[in-house]
Amino acid sequence: MVYYIFRSNQLLYTAKTRFKDIFFIYFVRIRQWGVLMNLSMSLIAAYMKKYRPECHITDDMATIKGVRFFTEKQPASSHEYVYLGPAGAYFLDSRYRDALLLANDKNQIICHGADYEELLNDVLSAFDFYNSFEQKLLMACAAHRPLKEITVLIETVITWPYLIFDIDGNLLAQCNENIFIDKTFEKIRKNRFLGSDTISINFLDDKGNPSPDLGRKSQILRPSDSSSSKCVSMYLYQEDERVGFAMMPVKNKEEENTSLALSDLLAKVCAEAFEFKDTSSVYQSNGLILQRFLRGEKISADVADKFIFHANFTSPPALIAYKSFSVNNYTLRKMLKTELEAASLLTVCCDYDDMLIILADNANTRQIVNFITDHISEGSFSLGISLPIQETAQINTALKQCLFALNSQSTPGIRYCKDLALPYLIQQLRETEMAANLRHPVVGFLEKYDEENNTEFLKTLKVYIECELSQSKAAKVLCVHLNTLKYRLGRITELTKIDLSNYEELFYIQLSLVL
Repeated sequence: MVYYIFRSNQLLYTAKTRFKDIFFIYFVRIRQWGVLMNLSMSLIAAYMKKYRPECHITDDMATIKGVRFFTEKQPASSHEYVYLGPAGAYFLDSRYRDALLLANDKNQIICHGADYEELLNDVLSAFDFYNSFEQKLLMACAAHRPLKEITVLIETVITWPYLIFDIDGNLLAQCNENIFIDKTFEKIRKNRFLGSDTISINFLDDKGNPSPDLGRKSQILRPSDSSSSKCVSMYLYQEDERVGFAMMPVKNKEEENTSLALSDLLAKVCAEAFEFKDTSSVYQSNGLILQRFLRGEKISADVADKFIFHANFTSPPALIAYKSFSVNNYTLRKMLKTELEAASLLTVCCDYDDMLIILADNANTRQIVNFITDHISEGSFSLGISLPIQETAQINTALKQCLFALNSQSTPGIRYCKDLALPYLIQQLRETEMAANLRHPVVGFLEKYDEENNTEFLKTLKVYIECELSQSKAAKVLCVHLNTLKYRLGRITELTKIDLSNYEELFYIQLSLVL
């Protein structure tokens, strides 16, 4: 027989039955907000402090979504539930005869002298408490509330310090400022600065080795000058880009386990705070700034300077637009962004109108194109590459150049704007009805004169202009003596009355020759 507990608006109804006769109890939680927060044993233990529980938590995972009773016939078996029952069913030791046990896999919370119905209500309350906490955080996340407001919410659960830094190591906000940690973290608090490279120098991992870097998952570090202090640390990510990092100094195993269980949620919320999302903030991700440049938005000088500094380009950059013809377009873009970041190719990437936009050092453009073709099969994508960008204000223009290159053909391929721009401009002129009538008159005159007199004056003038008015170069190209070239140029001037030192007129003639 199965008995259910329904919990809604704090009203609890339980079927009256003897504990030993219950096969298991499963409860259904009703909530407006959708998916419920999975708990870990450390979170449940933190909520059960009034029982002063005896905790044995060795493999803490946030997988628990409900509670069940267990008996000797029905042991605790699923990672998705915390099982409640008499500790005597688990332990032969007489000390646990009157104790109750909360079990999840190898993790156990033992409560001495507790009433099982009261304990059950407290476990259910723990789910309500943490789910309410999660929803408040997610609402703050969606509204991009300031870090100061978010830390107030965090302090309702975390009673030890939580430090939030930008990507350069500047301390932006913290929880529980009045709680002393140790000399290392108190120094960080005083200076309000850690330094982006300090982690790899002054912090060790769990094996005592210098920590090369943080990651997407939380990890435990300790200051190199302390054997007892620890902190749970991880990066804050925004659209797969690091915008900051967080550190939670902890004093015991319970704080460590709770910090690990909540670190992913807290990092997600903090990365969406006002300080990282506001359009005027210098802490926002380069990907967001790039999107704003692409849209042609006005960017403040401080934000633009930060963008250039963190991009670290050594030459004028170029824009690369990646457009996939695959049904897995989003997945491929995400994979490519991750691979480019891992390859350290000095790029800034963002999604834009179903394309991956890559701002890259112009000197590395060919290398990045090769990188993409090595990772994604040719024939499934197109690349449009802009002209070099001299200043950030030209990024929106560079996007139009990429789109021009992409749209020049409907088939997959790699297309450079520099190879297409001049032919396009010339073709536009050629297709204008008036273009033939507006050619420089010297071109038609020399064409006719050469035909009637068997001379090469038009060819000579064309080569002379292409050689940037260098007589020696032009003579070599034409395979004639320098005096012969000088004679021809003299005759051209005599016949046409043009000034061969007038660059504007010579450009007009050159354009007319191309048309």
